[in-house]
Amino acid sequence: MHTSATILLVEDDESLQEGIHDLLEIADCGYEIQVLTAADGQAGLEIMRTVIPDLIISDIMMPHMDGLEFLQVVRGTTQWAHVPFIFLTAKGKKQDIRRGRLSGAELYITKPFNSNELIELVATQLNRSFERQAAQQSHLHSFKRSMLQLLNHEFRTPLTYVTAYYEMLTDSLVVYEDMENLDAYLKGILSGCVRLSRLIEALILVMEIRTGEVAAQFAAEARPVENLADIVRRVVEQRTAASPHITFRYTGLENMPPVWV
Repeated sequence: MHTSATILLVEDDESLQEGIHDLLEIADCGYEIQVLTAADGQAGLEIMRTVIPDLIISDIMMPHMDGLEFLQVVRGTTQWAHVPFIFLTAKGKKQDIRRGRLSGAELYITKPFNSNELIELVATQLNRSFERQAAQQSHLHSFKRSMLQLLNHEFRTPLTYVTAYYEMLTDSLVVYEDMENLDAYLKGILSGCVRLSRLIEALILVMEIRTGEVAAQFAAEARPVENLADIVRRVVEQRTAASPHITFRYTGLENMPPVWV
């Protein structure tokens, strides 16, 4: 199965644009290519505000915004700066080629071009683009995992100390002149610890969801449960016993099909 890739082709010559479009979409280069087309740099920017391509191929001499101006905007925009950029142009003088190569584009190809060579170069740039994206995702995943470990240790450990000290104080304290206020202070400490613990647990859960940890854990541990109604009933009974001042209303889940849990 071929990997899908999106190429933005910016070319003001309609017949040439159509020919390159068809060439790329039928090319057997290891990718299933979708080509988006624009007649100048401004139109290309409008497309990129909706879809970020995996590769840009652009002419230089175009109305409204030429290829060099277009490249400058692309490289100056954070979410687009990583997209590989190929100039495909009739400007073949040495000074033009030198300027194009110094502009920040990955490749500078002059017209007329060899179709097979163009396809090979496009495939090479797409390979590098996807390898770079994979490396970035791997680095981001490692960073998120490191953050999870940091949160687990650096936040939970001191909270454990504070909670333990509170319990020790309440168990061992016998005489204190302002016992009523002391009790309020201790309860305030515990309340703050509980609240902070819940916030940290929520933050860790969000990060675990975003890194895919939760999905992976679910995939590894989930099993079909036949007796969901019994499980829910037991939970409600436990909560009712633990919180007699709260009224629970339970609607039975009889005749439920097996649930993947």
